[in-house]
Amino acid sequence: GIRDKLVTGVQTCALPILLTRKEVAEILDVSLKVLDRLVRDGHIARLKLCGKVRFRHTDVEAFLTGRAVA
Repeated sequence: GIRDKLVTGVQTCALPILLTRKEVAEILDVSLKVLDRLVRDGHIARLKLCGKVRFRHTDVEAFLTGRAVA
């Protein structure tokens, strides 16, 4: 998270908890087709909530920084 300079010890989050497929593609700067391939190949996890695909921002951040998703 991001430290709030005005309140000691409080962390705020720069990204929403869940991202849409389009938002993730924009963050990763890839096409939806490439994103689908990353999901299919197990490089990034997705959730299915109420019939809609969503991504956790922590999984996207882990992918961007090369950290393994737990």
